[in-house]
Amino acid sequence: MQQMMIDVTGQSFADYMQTLFYDHSECHPVRLLSRYPNHWQTALQLASPMHRGVRSKGGGHIKPELAAGGLWTTAGDLARFLLAIQRSLAGTSNPVISQSMTRQMLTKQKEDSGLGFFLGGDDPPRFGHNGSNPGFNAVTLAEYDTGEGAVFLMNANTDIETLRTS
Repeated sequence: MQQMMIDVTGQSFADYMQTLFYDHSECHPVRLLSRYPNHWQTALQLASPMHRGVRSKGGGHIKPELAAGGLWTTAGDLARFLLAIQRSLAGTSNPVISQSMTRQMLTKQKEDSGLGFFLGGDDPPRFGHNGSNPGFNAVTLAEYDTGEGAVFLMNANTDIETLRTS
């Protein structure tokens, strides 16, 4: 998907995402602070990756596959993203994608996976996504209907599966 966006737009992925979501952030309904590395890593103080309690030298790993794991983000941005998905699902706001597309994302496609989310629980139903890079772990979890959720960002590699959505 990342390469397709590069081919179609003629821009780097980071530059295209900058234009699409961040250059006009005062007008964009989600208003994210998140960036792909070449747009903010030197401008802000970032968490240092940790491995077994020791700060990794050289800072965070910059992946060439930015779309799959290269976003540098904040817990607040991830929480706002989850809220936007919940609002879209409820039909109260569609700032980025339609309600029908949100339903599709939160429909089991294979086992307990939707489109971009892990799905779990029946009472209440929940969605979220876990991720890790060397020295970092992240977990997001939100309920479909209540507006409740949680975001965990850790600058350590731990047993992230203990926080799974199911």
